[in-house]
Amino acid sequence: MSATPWTWADIGGAEIVFGLLSLAVFVLGIGFLIEYRRLALTDSTLSGMELLGTVGALPLAFALGWVAYGGANKHRLLRGECRYTVARVYENWRFKGDQESRFEFWVDGERYRFDERMSWRGGWRPLHSRWYVRYAVPDPDVYEYLDKPVPDSVRVVPATGWARLPAPPAPAPAPPQPTPVPAPPAPAPLTGPAASPVFQAAPADSLRHEAGNPFAAPAPLLPKHHL
Repeated sequence: MSATPWTWADIGGAEIVFGLLSLAVFVLGIGFLIEYRRLALTDSTLSGMELLGTVGALPLAFALGWVAYGGANKHRLLRGECRYTVARVYENWRFKGDQESRFEFWVDGERYRFDERMSWRGGWRPLHSRWYVRYAVPDPDVYEYLDKPVPDSVRVVPATGWARLPAPPAPAPAPPQPTPVPAPPAPAPLTGPAASPVFQAAPADSLRHEAGNPFAAPAPLLPKHHL
């Protein structure tokens, strides 16, 4: 596996600021060191400011330079070969008023831990919840928290994670809808003479042949052999 080459894109704004601060403190420390040598040669009394500047400036310059290098190196490694895995929340706590969640993930059986500030992301993440992270293969301590929850369908995590994020599960198919039953066709309207009320049959109960009812229609005549 070849190392990822450096580019100017790896140096962000924060790295430039820390680099310039490191250079300024380094120059200041060299100035204090020269002044210390001059005072030592002339047997003058070395003041506390010169002593503090000589002792503390160079280590401070190294620390600032290391922060600038670490940020640029993280950008470089995350541009190179990376893999994805699952991090689990194992603790929530407050640090100087900020809400922070502590995560842990495993690569080849080795555990890695990190903290993330959650105040500007809506608050703590639930304990034991799972989230995707991207880590650099040469150095898993270099990671990127993606703030993407892991679905419940992902149950098995490979020892070294995935080369790409697993595809989200397909949505469940919709239940089949019942087939509507077509309504029976309406009868065709009558046309011609059949549409006249004269030819339409009277309702069955409209004419009752009841004995003694003067308003009833006359009973039909029966053949003689029925009498």
